[in-house]
Amino acid sequence: MTMDAEKIIKKILDEARAEAEKIMQENSKELESMKEKYAAQIEQYKSETEDIAEKRAAEKKRQMLASGRIDAARMILKAKRDGIDQVFSAALEELKNMDKDKYLEMIGSFVKAARPQGDCEMIIGKEEKRINEDFIKDINAQIESAKITLRDKKAGIAGGFILAKGGVRTNVSFEVLMQAAREKLEPKLAGELFS
Repeated sequence: MTMDAEKIIKKILDEARAEAEKIMQENSKELESMKEKYAAQIEQYKSETEDIAEKRAAEKKRQMLASGRIDAARMILKAKRDGIDQVFSAALEELKNMDKDKYLEMIGSFVKAARPQGDCEMIIGKEEKRINEDFIKDINAQIESAKITLRDKKAGIAGGFILAKGGVRTNVSFEVLMQAAREKLEPKLAGELFS
């Protein structure tokens, strides 16, 4: 190779190196600019992500607190219902265990309040021992509009009675009386017990 060719090749190589150096410097500047731009974006995304995470954590906390309040309210309501159930259960037990004379007097007033007409059968509970034929004779003497007989077949009631005339039944069992009393008294009782 000749000297001139070597000089030309050297010149081309020098120019290529200079151009490559220039391109690398420009790319380096552009790379630095991109790094700064992306670093700023990353910081912004990181900040936004932290904000979102904080908001989600706060929302999760609110949800947990709301759920806790609901659970506590359910527990309080259950305790209140249990308390009211206990009051009515105790009242039912008092009725069932009432002195015989007071019990029969109360049953007699219930029979009169039912205003039976014609021939009726009185159905009593399986465990009933206080209502008997003597009581029925006594009550028939007090009521002129009806003749009541004691049915042999007994019902599954805690106390009280069911009057039957044909297909019509008047249920004056303790369960029905307690349910009616509960519907009427429960709001007032709840207010007194839990205010």
